[in-house]
Amino acid sequence: MKSTQSIPRWFLSGAAPALFAVLAFVLGAYMFAAQETQAPSPVATDQGAHTTWTCSMHPSVQLVEMGKCPICLMDLIPLAERKSGAGQVALRPAVADLLAIETRPAVRQAISHAVSMVGRLAIDETRTSMISAWVPGRIDRLFVDSTGISVRKDDHLADLYSPPLYQAQVELAQAGSALARARAGHNGRVDESLVSAALSGLIAVEERMRLWGLTELQIRELAVLEKPTDQITIYAPASGVVTEKLVHEGHYVETGTPIYSIADLSGLWLELQAFESDLPWLSLGQEVYFQTDSVPGKTFDGRITFIDPWIDPRTRTAKLRVEVPNEQGQLKPEMFVRAKVNAEVNANGEAIAANLDGTYSCPMHPNVSSPDAGSCPICEMPLEPWSTLAGSFGAKYRDSDDGLLPLVIPTTAPLITGRRAVVYIQTYSDTGELVYEGREIELGPRAGSMFVVLDGLQEGELVVTRGSFKIDSELELTAQTSWMSSGVWEDVDGVSTEQAEPRFEELSGPFVQHVNRLWAAYLGVQSALAADDLAGLGQALVAARVALEAKSQGEPMDGKAKASWERDQLRMKSSLERASMPGLDMGERRARFESFSAAVDLAIQHFGSALEGPVYRVHCPMAFDNRGADWLQADKTVNNPYFGAAMLRCGSVTETLIKGEEQE
Repeated sequence: MKSTQSIPRWFLSGAAPALFAVLAFVLGAYMFAAQETQAPSPVATDQGAHTTWTCSMHPSVQLVEMGKCPICLMDLIPLAERKSGAGQVALRPAVADLLAIETRPAVRQAISHAVSMVGRLAIDETRTSMISAWVPGRIDRLFVDSTGISVRKDDHLADLYSPPLYQAQVELAQAGSALARARAGHNGRVDESLVSAALSGLIAVEERMRLWGLTELQIRELAVLEKPTDQITIYAPASGVVTEKLVHEGHYVETGTPIYSIADLSGLWLELQAFESDLPWLSLGQEVYFQTDSVPGKTFDGRITFIDPWIDPRTRTAKLRVEVPNEQGQLKPEMFVRAKVNAEVNANGEAIAANLDGTYSCPMHPNVSSPDAGSCPICEMPLEPWSTLAGSFGAKYRDSDDGLLPLVIPTTAPLITGRRAVVYIQTYSDTGELVYEGREIELGPRAGSMFVVLDGLQEGELVVTRGSFKIDSELELTAQTSWMSSGVWEDVDGVSTEQAEPRFEELSGPFVQHVNRLWAAYLGVQSALAADDLAGLGQALVAARVALEAKSQGEPMDGKAKASWERDQLRMKSSLERASMPGLDMGERRARFESFSAAVDLAIQHFGSALEGPVYRVHCPMAFDNRGADWLQADKTVNNPYFGAAMLRCGSVTETLIKGEEQE
């Protein structure tokens, strides 16, 4: 320690404070002058109302008016116009390897999607016959006296006493005698006019008997009887099983009175229920495979022949009809089955029945399929190529122009932000660096681990399948427009499904409490929406805003975690502010809750270690006109915030973000 003797005495006197004051004044004046010369002036800018203001420390903040940064309270500065090459990230190959960035080419390949359904077997309506009385009379005898009995075509079913039949037999005998006399002639001469008249009378009587249901054999037998009979036997018009017996012996019946109903069970209908979200994957002609507990270990198949043109308003499902062969009789009506369709898609992402390529079908009966042209066995209309009929049936066909397969990319490639989908394309610069450029694409349906791409990509282009979030974050750090922050968080209806970076584990105690308060506030908003409680929702939104704006006494431990929390906090504040705007009805608040929920989801993926759990992600495929939406819950009982009481249990748990003991 230095001795005070080496310090001048005048410095130790009262002159030292005065000297410090003078130096501080001079230095402050100099810094103030420098700040005045460097500070941007809103009047001096030539960009006018189109200027975008950002923060030099937090480039993700981009506002239309100058002011303070909402995160660090620094003065905002004008955002420089995008230069050539902006929106791109150039990396050396070694750096890309360190960031674990992976790419795969967009390829054309046949893909399929398994659609699972449940249903029941039913009688084929086209294979049923109704046996009715064609003449009035009395049932004297029933040969088939109970339901469930199998009969063959032309088996006798019942005897009917019929006075009109007796009279018809008398007329038949008289007509036969008259024809015989006319043909014999008079005095050896035959009058052809008398023969023609007698023959016409005989034909008229026989035709009347045919209309009563008598067979040709019965008519010939009656014609040769010496004495007319008042009994008529009713025969089975087709083989099958008697499903209904509608009369008893002794019943009097009128013309048209039903007696039996017979069903041919060698072919059945399978009636399936398909959810709205599954309909894009279903088409006429597709093969269906199903199993039933009644015949364990065996898989049956059939073909979709009908799709209901409307949706059941109660179950939100459409009925599908599948024709099923049943020659061996193993299947029975009303059996419960579990079915699956392996749907294929064409280049436009539309479900097709590939097994019908090159076949012919009937314009009236799409269930008729033939490898060759010809006539329909049901209505005798000419068969037409399936490729020309598919559209009239609401079905799709593989593109006949070039037969291209769908262009697909892995589901890990796109960043889905609301209604947009963005991928990063890898190219090469002149210097050998890897260049990653964002591109908006149009996605078709998802099939397993692949997405169909409808527009925006070419076959063979390399898309980033792992590391897209890191590239997007690099755009923000270089003050460029991030695809994530520029789209979803400015669109009140948007929602990001991008997966977060690895969770940060080392968090301070006060920050852990802060995250738990925010999670509790989120659950309050979600519960109020599910309960249709508009007043409670207002209170819950206020509580969420207070919890989000509260200053935590601790911060995430390292700088990377702190930067991540600032971005998450900005997203949550922005989306919550839109959801809390006054004058919104319940429907509008439900739509804006989706963006807030996505922001909280992303924050929990980063800082979920602060929660004890459990935290479940729940998905409802019918939300927002079948676009689907996610939300978070602390238990597995589905409480849908997008429908409320209208469809409270619509949805299912798709992922457990944080494990823990389920709350009661």
